Amino acid sequence: MGGSGRDSSLIPENERQQVHINIARLLYQYALNNNILEKSLFDLANQFNKAIELICSPLEIKQVIEINYLAAKKAFESAAYSSSYNYLSFAKRLLKNEHFKVNYSVTFETLLLLCKVNCILNKYDESDELYSMLLKYKHTSLDHARVLLVK
Repeated sequence: MGGSGRDSSLIPENERQQVHINIARLLYQYALNNNILEKSLFDLANQFNKAIELICSPLEIKQVIEINYLAAKKAFESAAYSSSYNYLSFAKRLLKNEHFKVNYSVTFETLLLLCKVNCILNKYDESDELYSMLLKYKHTSLDHARVLLVK
């Protein structure tokens, strides 16, 4: 056991997700109140993702999708493609088709970035469904062209 205070094995298995969601919610409020959201993206995403089954309110789902997208984008820009893929995969788990109506930009950008990462990581099969979805729900001809460029 390390002295880092991060040994979650000390927390009973059935309580871990609740602990992670509580930490994530507190950290999110702290980051917003102190204008440090950008610096906290990875910590926020990691905490929320460890409790993903407990995220069910539409507002929190929207926030967690956006946090994962921003963390994935930051990882992608640093060439940390596997990390980017992980964050995007968590975001995709929360995404529903109606998100194209209520949060188009983040939904579209999340799935498009996932297609790019899939290409880099040679996960081409995982992108076929995403291309179809992006083309179906695209709003503009520019978005159409952006999907075709990645494809």
